[in-house]
Amino acid sequence: MASRAELLKADGFTVVSALGNEAAKEALADGADYSLFILGHSASPGARKAMANWLKSKYPKVPILALNPPYQEELKPADYNLVLNGPEEWLFVVDASTS
Repeated sequence: MASRAELLKADGFTVVSALGNEAAKEALADGADYSLFILGHSASPGARKAMANWLKSKYPKVPILALNPPYQEELKPADYNLVLNGPEEWLFVVDASTS
């Protein structure tokens, strides 16, 4: 999470990070405008799906990028699904979805 945040900041993005669904909901309580949500790979499939559904209900127009472990299925509520590898592929999706 910290490495992704640093890469995004270096690319000129403002980043809000949180570890876990409840922390994320608290961090998003400020009502700010967001361009993209990135769901990390380490939570359980159920927790990731619950967060994606919550984001879709609260921010229906903001795309979601799910970074998935190689052994998990794509996260259905997400707009973009990538198997987590190096940052090249997901940074391309971030740039394309926020331009």
